[in-house]
Amino acid sequence: MFDISMEDNYIQSISLEYRKKYAQFFPPKQIAKIMAKWLLGNKQMYSVLEPAFGLGVFSKEILTHKKNIKIKGFEIDENIFSVSKNHFNNNQKINLILQDYMYNDWANKYDGIICNPPYFKFHDYDNKNIIKEIEEKLNCRLNGFTNLYTLFLLKSIHQLNKNGRSAYIVPSEFLNSDYGKLVKKHLIKTRTLRHIIVVDFEENVFDDAMTTASIILCANDSNNDKVQFTNIKTVNDLKQIEDIISIYPKRSAQSKTYLIDELDPKIKWKQYYQEQNSIKYKHLVPFSNYAKVSRGIANGANEFFTFNLEKAKKILNKRSVFIAVYMQVCQC
Repeated sequence: MFDISMEDNYIQSISLEYRKKYAQFFPPKQIAKIMAKWLLGNKQMYSVLEPAFGLGVFSKEILTHKKNIKIKGFEIDENIFSVSKNHFNNNQKINLILQDYMYNDWANKYDGIICNPPYFKFHDYDNKNIIKEIEEKLNCRLNGFTNLYTLFLLKSIHQLNKNGRSAYIVPSEFLNSDYGKLVKKHLIKTRTLRHIIVVDFEENVFDDAMTTASIILCANDSNNDKVQFTNIKTVNDLKQIEDIISIYPKRSAQSKTYLIDELDPKIKWKQYYQEQNSIKYKHLVPFSNYAKVSRGIANGANEFFTFNLEKAKKILNKRSVFIAVYMQVCQC
């Protein structure tokens, strides 16, 4: 029997600073269960890949339902690798590898791939070389700001066997960002995208991680003409996702369904899963008619440009004095 407190023990013993350095945040068990269920829907699944293994949250869930399966996991942090290696030491079905998934294993294919990939600012990893690797291997073009978690996703789709399935939980920012346009274009091109579940909980999905989340379900099967979008607000809504997965390849009336060829990678995809208030107004025009917004130099040094509380109070006090003097002058 697996130790259900394994993640809690790790969180308590490893500092938050260290876990942030390696983007070590663990999804809730309910979400891991749903993602595993999507993979298990492939009855011919005999091989599984976890590209960012961590503590094997997903593998434990899969093995609960299907014992006779081979699992390969990649991990780059020696600390968490050692913990997992000791934990799964007696399971001959699990092969853990201390290597960077992005530069390895390209030749292999899998029946199931499941992942909670690392999320970093692009300054904090080998952005240039990894993007070059993906572009060359997949024969695609990507934005220089493309985030690492989407590169994991694109590589995994490439590694799916016939009828293979993948489940990823990632920040949903790429659905509505500039760099996400080329990522979405490739998802449409491969025709593997089946369902996007946007997790819009009031509370954080990950402990200590301030991020939006989406679950991306893909499949390398012949049911490639439609894509569903679902927006869930509470943990109770996860039951709805379980029901949707259970009836696949049938489509659920509870989700918004679009022909994959109708999807436009150049627009923000929130219009596919979120109610748009703009349709209530008849005379709106694009902001681009009047102005252009361009990003400044991004260096990641937020602590340098962000005031601490003490400095912010001083600035506000000075500004209040200036405004008071200005108003008195104006009244004279």
